[in-house]
This record gives sequence, C-alpha cells and structure tokens, in this order.
Amino acid sequence: MVLAELYFNALDHGLLGLDSALKETPDGFCEYYSERSKRLADLQEGKIQVSLSHERFGEGGRLQIGVEDTGSGFDVETSTFELEENASKSGRGLVLVRTLTRERVYSKGGTRAEASLVWGNAEGDS
Repeated sequence: MVLAELYFNALDHGLLGLDSALKETPDGFCEYYSERSKRLADLQEGKIQVSLSHERFGEGGRLQIGVEDTGSGFDVETSTFELEENASKSGRGLVLVRTLTRERVYSKGGTRAEASLVWGNAEGDS
C-alpha cells in the first residue's frame, strides 16, 4: 500500500501535474480520472525511480522505500499529514503513508519520498 501510494502520487502529481482539487466537485473523481487518462496519453517524457532495501533485525525488520520523480514536486511545508486536519476528498494518501510507516522524509522539493516500514521485534530499531 505504501509503495503504491508513493508511486501514484509521483505519477499523478509529479509527472502528470494533476490537481487534487478536481476531486472536490460532485463529479470530481470522474473528471480527475478522465484528465489523468488524457495526460497519460499525452505524456512524452518523465521518470519515476523506485528503490527498495531491506534489513533484518532480530525477529523483525525494516523495509526502506524510496520514490523519486522528475516532476515539479510539491510543497511539503503546506501539505496536511493529519487525517483530523484533512476534511477534503484529497490528501488522504499522505496520511495513509504517515500512518503505516515509522519514518518519512520528503526531499528534493517534494520530488523524492522515502518511507521506512518496521515490523516485529526490530532490535536494530532507532
């Protein structure tokens, strides 16, 4: 779920430049996905790079996920990461990533996202 969310954010917002505000109208989701299809068909260039690394610690482990796109990024400072603060029909993906992961880092002007999933008895946990 975390990898999918980070990937689709990179695609939809990074490479395709879709605005989640489209989802706020009654027909918003239909408009959003219609525009998404058009922009995917018109996309000439762009790249999303995914990196995964795994470390085992005791009876658990840590999976580090990195996703970077060649788009314009997003303003990390003004993005809502708390579900209680987000009453809109968009932005829930970042809340999902925050909820399911131990650490998150957004860098390079919002074009790179890293998330760390930790499970079990991860003795090397920091």
